[in-house]
Amino acid sequence: MDRELLKKTMRNSISEVLEKMFFLPLDFSEAGTPGELWEDPAAADLMAVRLSFAGPFSGSLVFLIPRKLGVDLTADFMGVEKDAVPPEHVEQTVEEILNMIAGSTFSILDDQAVYELGIPESTSAQQALAATSSPRGAVFQGVDTLDSRIALALVGA
Repeated sequence: MDRELLKKTMRNSISEVLEKMFFLPLDFSEAGTPGELWEDPAAADLMAVRLSFAGPFSGSLVFLIPRKLGVDLTADFMGVEKDAVPPEHVEQTVEEILNMIAGSTFSILDDQAVYELGIPESTSAQQALAATSSPRGAVFQGVDTLDSRIALALVGA
């Protein structure tokens, strides 16, 4: 699959989900790795979610988001104060964001192709960061928000 087409499609999907559904203003970063996006990824208190897929090509999508931004998005989505958001709701919201981005990405790529999507699963930030540095290569997209950064990577199988 063409890496530039994947990156463009990922950008469209990220924008569709985060700007339109969560009203989150964003700009796309030219960072090619998490280390270029976060000075110290370990200190960024990142949440990580992974979703496996199979179809015309297979692999997984990995989504990295600072926990504070996950809480903010969940609170806004639920219409509650940030301190009233249970951690499991934050996890579920972040998993659903990845699920929506994945569905959008694959339908934009080819609305006739059939992809089998796994269930989004929370994973450790360390595992997610390692996956985005896979020797098989990853299509990495960093995103700058008003006061934070997030990332999506498509990792081939």
